[in-house]
Amino acid sequence: MNKHTTHDNRLIYAARDAWLAAGDFRRRRDRFKRYTYGDQWSDKICDGPWLRSEREQIYLSGKQPYTNNLIRQLVKTVVGRFRVLAESRGYYSRAGSAPRMPELDARLLEEFLISGMAVQRIGLDGEVENVNPRLFFINAVKDPCCRDIELITRVRDKEHHKKVESAA
Repeated sequence: MNKHTTHDNRLIYAARDAWLAAGDFRRRRDRFKRYTYGDQWSDKICDGPWLRSEREQIYLSGKQPYTNNLIRQLVKTVVGRFRVLAESRGYYSRAGSAPRMPELDARLLEEFLISGMAVQRIGLDGEVENVNPRLFFINAVKDPCCRDIELITRVRDKEHHKKVESAA
């Protein structure tokens, strides 16, 4: 094995470990998104030998599962307030501000409120894009200033890029 192969293998294993370590976050994020957007009764529960959704369990007990989604309304209120304040304070009227930045930032805030993670990628040309946290991973970081980052990347989603290229 040559020096490059060894380095490449270490990099692949480090990426695999970082991806697997983020699995719990991805599962929680999916649950939080479902809950925020109205699917509040799909968690699986063990009922003796059966694995059922909470919705099924409530129906079997003769009751109706109600949804009172205060979380979605709270997220919409916070994001709306952000948009109003950003516009009134002229954050996006400065020279050099991309015209789509207000929407990118509002969507980023929405993602942060739901999942607790917000990631933007700034390209070499200064182009900003929001990164889906489902596709993002990083090595374990202990330093609050992130000086111990060794690996930070995202999975390239071919379907997403096809849509972006066809829209351009």
